[in-house]
Amino acid sequence: MAAFVLVHGGCHGPDCWNGVAARLRARGHSVDAVALPGHGHGVPRAGLAEGIAATVEAVEAAGESVILVGHSLGGLSISGAAEQAPGAIRRLVYLTALLPVDGESGADFSRFEDFRGSEGSFLYDGGEWAGVRPERAHDLFYADCAPDVARRAVAALCPTDTDYLTTPVALGAAFAGVPKTYIVCLKDAAIGVGVQRAMIAAHPDIDVVEIDSGHSPFLSMPDDLVDVLEMLAGARRRYAEVRAKLDAPVDRLWPEIARFDGVERWIAGVDACGIEGQGIGAVRTLTLGERTVRERLVDLDASRYEIAYDILEPHGLPAADVRGYIRLTALPGGGTRIAWSSEARDFRVSPDALGERIEAFYRASIEGLKALFAR
Repeated sequence: MAAFVLVHGGCHGPDCWNGVAARLRARGHSVDAVALPGHGHGVPRAGLAEGIAATVEAVEAAGESVILVGHSLGGLSISGAAEQAPGAIRRLVYLTALLPVDGESGADFSRFEDFRGSEGSFLYDGGEWAGVRPERAHDLFYADCAPDVARRAVAALCPTDTDYLTTPVALGAAFAGVPKTYIVCLKDAAIGVGVQRAMIAAHPDIDVVEIDSGHSPFLSMPDDLVDVLEMLAGARRRYAEVRAKLDAPVDRLWPEIARFDGVERWIAGVDACGIEGQGIGAVRTLTLGERTVRERLVDLDASRYEIAYDILEPHGLPAADVRGYIRLTALPGGGTRIAWSSEARDFRVSPDALGERIEAFYRASIEGLKALFAR
């Protein structure tokens, strides 16, 4: 299991990570959400140097090399921490975050036309503090969140010391040597995709993952975000994913997915399915012509309509540690979205080539599921 340190952005606090932190802990990981100094109502002034120091303290307190995640303005603090404590960090993860080069400050990013976070902000107390206008916060930060989630998030916004915006961060070889991943949020209205890609272009060795979210995926799609973080921590790579809409309601579909048996009725090419055990740990054996595949159920979460299963060796796939996920999401009007994905490591062929093959199998199987529920 991995250790995560999560760093919030400007005008936020560590509580914004509560949903993600709970999900990561439920999967066995350790998590610390940093409370950056200089953020909050009635707190003393503190700037980027103090934010970096607090981040380094949390990283070193973990007792093991961590996955250090920064959101938005928090990208500056995690970058500075990597320069000071590179040996304590397994990977830097920038979640639609500011990704600086040496000597850049937060204010420098306003040069980008697609950088709109400042449009909803204002200064007060002689320019010492920055806040967010509540009437602009929803559209910039929380447009893809559920209405009640967005209301709570707007109410929780707090001031940030402007030193975080004006102080340049010093970066060198230590920072450059830490592995990095940028999570591009494709619907971000505050830090537009163009800005995110421009920052990525200045760091050619960075890995890139895309998610279909706005500025705050820890609130709008925490399950998807946790899947990505866990993939990065476990060195598994997601190589296949198919999403589709089914007309049947989720409460009809979920029992079929959760039973983990009887899939010969809809999974493409499966002639028979046998099951050993029940619930988590159960192993099903799929017969596909002259070949058999064994899969072990490792997660069954009825609250999220999600299962996860490991494909047991020997399976014949050109990769190791293969895990599949199926998640259902109820849609307005009674339909259901299905997301079926796979992750693995140690690929012996191109992950993209393998992904094309597996995605074709998933699509054919989803068509089988549609046909089953159309009867």
